[in-house]
Amino acid sequence: MIMLEVCNKLDTLKKETSKIEKVNLLKEYLKNDVFRIIVELTYDETLHYNVGKLPQILLERRTLMDPMFDFDRLVDYLLFLSEKQGASLPEKKELAKFGYDKNWKRIITCIINKDLKCGAGSKLINQAVPDTITIVPYMRCSTSDKKNNLKYPAFFQTKEDGLFVNIIHNKNKCTYFSRNGNEFIFPEDSLTRDIMKNYPKTILSNVYMGELRCKINGKWLPRKTSNGIVNKALKKNQTMSTGESFTVHFICWDIIPHKDFLNSKCKIRYEDRFKQLSFFENANSKRTELSKTTIIHSFIEAQAMALQLISEGEEGGVVKNFKALWKNTTSTEQIKLKAGDLGMKNERECELQVVDWFYGKEGSKYENCLGGLLCISADDLLETRIGGGFSDDDRGFIGFDDDAKPIIRPDFEDWVERTYTDKIITARFNEVIKAKTSKKHSLFSARFIEIREDKNVADTLEYIKEV
Repeated sequence: MIMLEVCNKLDTLKKETSKIEKVNLLKEYLKNDVFRIIVELTYDETLHYNVGKLPQILLERRTLMDPMFDFDRLVDYLLFLSEKQGASLPEKKELAKFGYDKNWKRIITCIINKDLKCGAGSKLINQAVPDTITIVPYMRCSTSDKKNNLKYPAFFQTKEDGLFVNIIHNKNKCTYFSRNGNEFIFPEDSLTRDIMKNYPKTILSNVYMGELRCKINGKWLPRKTSNGIVNKALKKNQTMSTGESFTVHFICWDIIPHKDFLNSKCKIRYEDRFKQLSFFENANSKRTELSKTTIIHSFIEAQAMALQLISEGEEGGVVKNFKALWKNTTSTEQIKLKAGDLGMKNERECELQVVDWFYGKEGSKYENCLGGLLCISADDLLETRIGGGFSDDDRGFIGFDDDAKPIIRPDFEDWVERTYTDKIITARFNEVIKAKTSKKHSLFSARFIEIREDKNVADTLEYIKEV
């Protein structure tokens, strides 16, 4: 009965059309510990389980003698999975064993898909009972179709081609978090020592925002290589070597008080926030720097500067209004300019969720390796197969033996599931097209770029069309 009651509550919420009544229902339902825990496991942005979908297994006939005991075991197992880089096939099957009946299976599926499908998301839940859900705020840029919102003069900055990070800093401590709330822990603390030495020593915490990039012999590494190194420092990975740690640099472009970060909005204008970063001019920092910033007076000037950066190997540029505020949303006052915005080969990038994979073409050297990925948008209105852009390592291909037969990595299927399934990836493409065999859209000439360990949510079809 434990999951049946939860399912009934979700169905009641879904049928309720009044937002006020939904909030009232949530206030009542969240008093129940089981319902509250299920809500937290589903919507907490720092928890993701790397499962994708439950495998089909034959369940033994059994009777639930103590449903609370089994519920506690389920919670423990989900938390165990949330600490891993990826779930193996045996681990997925173990999770599927908790699907004693259709109600248990429904709830587990909702949790791993991060959606209870009841018409109430994180914001409404926190409106009913504040701080129920941990929301990691993040302000993303708009695409160039919002350029009319720009007011000149404005700031122009390099769009750093690295991995986003929030650094929470006060006079006693420095911690690093990805955009989805996962902590970075470096095997040595030279970056922290650099920050503690050069940044203002405030009693109250500030959040510095920017990107982590790796530099070797004075040159920035390509994004995929750099991000691969930085991801090794994630708390759930911890595979970064000390030598790799010394290559990581922080490039900063924003600062807000930690209390404002927790409230998901800051009323300090960007020009005033940027002035707080002026200490970089006199800082003797070897591992951190301020994002290269220029004042511009027109969009044409912004386009020219972005094109120059792209020609130098950077991703593009970002234009920001002087008076732009910070909040947890897509800002219409900071506009990114990448190759697709500038008419260069019409190439664009987006983030998609991996839902399945397939083997390589029969008869090719990748026949028994990864051939590609099946990916979807956040709203499931776009579905596309991505077969290009993978290196031999990405495909699990090791090489050829003495008889010229392909060698693949051991436990290949388990490795593929753990590495890709349910992950967010960056894909580069030329056009959004209408699929011939379904009502969904697809991508033309889509290529794999990298896995985004720092993201939990893919882009929507509408956003991908705007890119």
